[in-house]
Amino acid sequence: MGSGACNARPCIRWREYSANFIDPDGCTFWFTHEYYMTSDLWQWDTRIGAVRYPSCTPMTYGRTVAPGSLSFTSTAIGVTSTIKSVSVTNTGTGPLVVQPANITGTNASDFTIVSNNCSTPSTGIAGSASCAVQVSCTPSGAGIRTATLDIRTNVAAADSTRIALSCSAGTPTSTMLACLPTVVAIGHNTICTATVNDTSSGPTPAGTVSFTSSVATSSFSPANCVLNGTSTFATCSVSYDQTSSNTTPTIAANYGGDAGHLTSSGTTTVTVFLEGDVNGDCKVDIVDLANVGAAFGSTPASPNWNQAADLNHDGKVDIVDLVIVASNFGFTC
Repeated sequence: MGSGACNARPCIRWREYSANFIDPDGCTFWFTHEYYMTSDLWQWDTRIGAVRYPSCTPMTYGRTVAPGSLSFTSTAIGVTSTIKSVSVTNTGTGPLVVQPANITGTNASDFTIVSNNCSTPSTGIAGSASCAVQVSCTPSGAGIRTATLDIRTNVAAADSTRIALSCSAGTPTSTMLACLPTVVAIGHNTICTATVNDTSSGPTPAGTVSFTSSVATSSFSPANCVLNGTSTFATCSVSYDQTSSNTTPTIAANYGGDAGHLTSSGTTTVTVFLEGDVNGDCKVDIVDLANVGAAFGSTPASPNWNQAADLNHDGKVDIVDLVIVASNFGFTC
């Protein structure tokens, strides 16, 4: 390569492809330059060379980013939350270069990078050192607001860590659910009432409550209800029934929150039975008639009393219980 001079040969763009670099391992020097072959003095080419110090210890590159998610709570829509931080630590020996952080996602505009001392050092973050990206949330609507904080580094090509962001607006609530009656026959209704409380003794919760059941063959009427109240709590009710299963359901009431309240949920269970099924085998047949017959005329004080045969729960086994079995004869779960 000599002195790198063109030596009066065609010198178009000579030296534009000349450079000297230090490898990221900190031990290797790379050099590229133009040259002429002795067999072709009119067309130059390029060549790349490298030299490495044999006693040099290569640098390593690594990083940790924590935590993996941030959850914010704001007292109301439009009010900024407290600031939370994501820490980036250089676990290698080489400098860690962090690109400017970026927020993307459904509600990205609700989140703000308050400060970022990770991408400012021109020489990168030294080994074992840490930096922080601070984020806040100003929710523009009720419910859960979500986005993603992207942090990119030079550890590897396209190295990116995605931090899940979530934010809620309002004060905490609790939801309680009760269904009456607690024991109900298949195809019959029970009334489920949700009570939503403002746990900080604030204003009355408003909005809607939706309901779900763990049993597929079930329904609510209506599917959700609107809260009504005048104190720190509000209630609303729906009707629930199961059509073809005596499986004990887990019924959930899910409060969706409002401008000043966070979401919450509560659960309960009810006992569901097949009407007329005295022995609980999920079918109404001659065995059930026999059970009612064996206990006929009895009360709780009688030696032949069978509580399961008292199908209308009036404290006696009589003709009414026989009619219930007969009217449901042949039904199954």
